[in-house]
Amino acid sequence: MSFEDWCPYQFFQETMQNQGFDSYDSQMLASHQPCNELLDRMDFRSIEEFLQTPVKLGDPALATLLDLESPSTKSAKHTKDCLKFCRKLSNVVLSQLNTKSKLIQGVLRLNAEALATLVPLLDLKPVDVSELEYFQFQALLRLWRDFKEVLSYHKNKKICVVKQEYWDLIFDKATCTAAYQKIFCDLSDGTKSFAMRSLVKDSIFSSILARLLYSSSKVIALILALRDPSERGLGIRRLSTIDNFIIMMMHPSYISFYNHRAGKFALECCNKCKVCCSKKIPDGFLDILQNSRLQVKELIANLTHILENSGSNEIGAVASILELAVNNF
Repeated sequence: MSFEDWCPYQFFQETMQNQGFDSYDSQMLASHQPCNELLDRMDFRSIEEFLQTPVKLGDPALATLLDLESPSTKSAKHTKDCLKFCRKLSNVVLSQLNTKSKLIQGVLRLNAEALATLVPLLDLKPVDVSELEYFQFQALLRLWRDFKEVLSYHKNKKICVVKQEYWDLIFDKATCTAAYQKIFCDLSDGTKSFAMRSLVKDSIFSSILARLLYSSSKVIALILALRDPSERGLGIRRLSTIDNFIIMMMHPSYISFYNHRAGKFALECCNKCKVCCSKKIPDGFLDILQNSRLQVKELIANLTHILENSGSNEIGAVASILELAVNNF
């Protein structure tokens, strides 16, 4: 998919079809505002600061992840590794949100500019791009705070491993978009903007926005897990099981087939534990897992290429990152 056919229009067509419009109707509506015009109007500040992070080949991120297609041979106890990963990641993402980093600004601005072009197609009152940016920011901040809270000892004193329901809040499309819809309702009640409230009440627009935020949040999390230079970012990449968590970020259902204590997936573990003996394991799971590793490795390679070869084309870099997210998430 080229950027000219990029995500809001894809989501728009999908949503319209899901709500009873045929593909011709939705394509005709989407064709009224080509994304080429959007790119011509966009005004980005340079994002070179976040694209050129000081991650080198010696960094544990690439040292571990370049060998993703090989199953883990770890033998130590890793019961709390996933919990550590999620806590560190939530702190890193929240730090980027709170400081409104170049990465966050670039993603939210591109999303807002694209979403603004959809408003006339839905016969809704226009809203300022800055309002769309701020609403996205609030929604992302709320969801990541909720994620951090549910993993805290203060909220959950007996927490030891990350349950499927917690993991899905960020990484599963259906769960995450449903969570965003609830957040939109809460934020709408508190906003003074009538236009913004009208947008959020529109089922098509809110569905597109939720889907867009899901993809954006996930690619932001992936970039930061792989490249954030802070101590917390380095701490994420020091986890010997990070390769498994990256796989599960992309394929959230795999957490059901993961032995947290051993730090291994089903059938690569021991063939004796509850995880290995689960009747829910799909046929050919080892082959499925192997293919997933190869796909994720290719995704990381493509993302790394974008980050390291963007040059001065800041608009194209952000667009390519989000296009990659839309196509893979």
